[in-house]
Amino acid sequence: MVRSVNRTGGESVQHRYGQLKYVLLLLLAAIIWGSAFVAQQVGMDYVGPFTFTTIRNVLAVLALSPLILLKIGEPKHGTDVSSEDVRRDKERANRMMWRAGIILGLFLTVAMNVQQIGLLYTTPGKAGFITAFYIVLVPIVLFFKGRRIAPFIWLAAIIAFIGLFLLTINEDLSVGLGEVLVFICAIVYTFHILLVEQVSPFVNTVRLAAIQFAVCAVLSSVLMFVFEAPKIESILAAWQPLVFAGVFSSAIAYTLQIVGQRGLSAPVASLILSLEASFAVLAGWLLLRHALTTREAIGSLLMFLGVVLAQLPGLMALRTRSGRRLRP
Repeated sequence: MVRSVNRTGGESVQHRYGQLKYVLLLLLAAIIWGSAFVAQQVGMDYVGPFTFTTIRNVLAVLALSPLILLKIGEPKHGTDVSSEDVRRDKERANRMMWRAGIILGLFLTVAMNVQQIGLLYTTPGKAGFITAFYIVLVPIVLFFKGRRIAPFIWLAAIIAFIGLFLLTINEDLSVGLGEVLVFICAIVYTFHILLVEQVSPFVNTVRLAAIQFAVCAVLSSVLMFVFEAPKIESILAAWQPLVFAGVFSSAIAYTLQIVGQRGLSAPVASLILSLEASFAVLAGWLLLRHALTTREAIGSLLMFLGVVLAQLPGLMALRTRSGRRLRP
């Protein structure tokens, strides 16, 4: 009897430790993403937005290369599947990965560059909160595709929209160019997230990430040479924000997200990751001394409330399923 209690208690402690580990990984990813808004803005003191995006994505591909060589991120195949079936699955997965990677790269090219230009006209804190609006936009798009959306989501969308209004609309009812551009970025990221959801279970996620980063780097380099005059000395002067955005924000944080979501449900994971908006405001205040007005602070809080509320249906369902499993 004592051995059974100890074993159960040990498993419970181990389970809680494992859950905490995954939570901390996702929290670290959110911190990196939130802080990256400051790096993105500081980097443009030295280089143009297209140059920043190009070099950032080149660094991301280079950082992911060792993981690709180690074949990290491969989807798992069942032990009862024949080698011929595995070969066919890999061929289909490779075709899917390249098609999706190119499309994701197109999305990323628009989203990253629009966001980067937007940061010339708005603060990292505002950019972080507006970008986080994709968490509300995703279920709205799914509704129009025929998926049933809970009332919680509509309430979250209304609250977040009011917050977005207070955060971005000036007292004279004008909207800044930076806010408009970053909101366009949030819309593009919405479709980016939906496509990743469809293909990620079937492909090597690290290679998929590298392909989208490579496509974004190539396309952004074209824009860089057309609209800007990149100089090596300027790029080297911006090496710190470039390394942070390319290696930490793109490559490392993406890997942390993949690993962290192995041990947590999607609603919990997305809730933790959405905290990047709060960390963007905090980083802007600590590093750049950007202060929000009372109106903007209320808008930020309402957007954050909407983001959190949008996750409640999934969290409640998860709690219900967990409760059923715990019943004797």
